Amino acid sequence: MPLKPGNYLIFDEKSGSLIGRRRAEDLSLNPKAIVKHATPIPPDDATWRVQEVNGNTCNLAIGNSPYTSPIDDLVWAILKKGDPIPEGWNIEPVAGKPNRYIILTNDKRSAWDVPELNEDAQIKCLPLGVKASVFQFVYMGPEN
Repeated sequence: MPLKPGNYLIFDEKSGSLIGRRRAEDLSLNPKAIVKHATPIPPDDATWRVQEVNGNTCNLAIGNSPYTSPIDDLVWAILKKGDPIPEGWNIEPVAGKPNRYIILTNDKRSAWDVPELNEDAQIKCLPLGVKASVFQFVYMGPEN
């Protein structure tokens, strides 16, 4: 895994926007959307936990969610364990770009994609070859 486990901020390289959960969410245990924030938000609201699953994959978690998973080509923070199962994400470095990565599914068939909309748009998980966004990971320290 190219990143050491710990807390990170994740930015969309193209727009410079933070990636995180919506600031206003319902109180249910339903999955919560992972979005590109078009306006600045406090870093505490967008701090990710990167946890190694094995040498090649990691768990990406944010807020009170234990993990994230793709559902219907979108990326979600999951609040109920096992519904759906966690995705082991592959975080692949981008050649020649320090701290820049592409986030791929465990099978490396799909990748995170940031829609080019100005508003808070939900992150997609699309088949490779369609599009893959580049993300900057900024280390914030060890997991609490």
